[in-house]
Amino acid sequence: MKKWMKIIAVLTILGVLGAVALYVFVYNKPHPSYAKLEADFVVSSSVLYSQFKINSKTASEKYNAKMLQIEGILSKIEEVDNTSIACFIMEEGVFGDQGIRISMMPEYATALSTEMIGKQIKIKGLCAGYNDTDVILEHGSLALIY
Repeated sequence: MKKWMKIIAVLTILGVLGAVALYVFVYNKPHPSYAKLEADFVVSSSVLYSQFKINSKTASEKYNAKMLQIEGILSKIEEVDNTSIACFIMEEGVFGDQGIRISMMPEYATALSTEMIGKQIKIKGLCAGYNDTDVILEHGSLALIY
């Protein structure tokens, strides 16, 4: 009976150590500073949108989960659930405007203003994919305003 108690005690200790290691090395892992990441690709808004529209599979393989720096004329700024979304509108579709939408990080959302609409800007963001109407980028930060 004592042998089974020792085995259970050892397994319990190993389980607790495994849970602590999982927390420290996986769950508690620090997130990258998206604003400080270098862009994997620098591309104009019109070129990026046309690549996804022409062949979304090839463009997705190339750009998804990559940091992109987009340069183009800002069309509008949308506010959705306390999130600012910078929009580069390329065309009018059946369901509304189509183009590139970038969810801005909170510290950069306040830097966006309606005065920037119609001006050439550069925004960095992490490409999240294409939903058949828009190219979606997340964790946006302002790179440069002309």
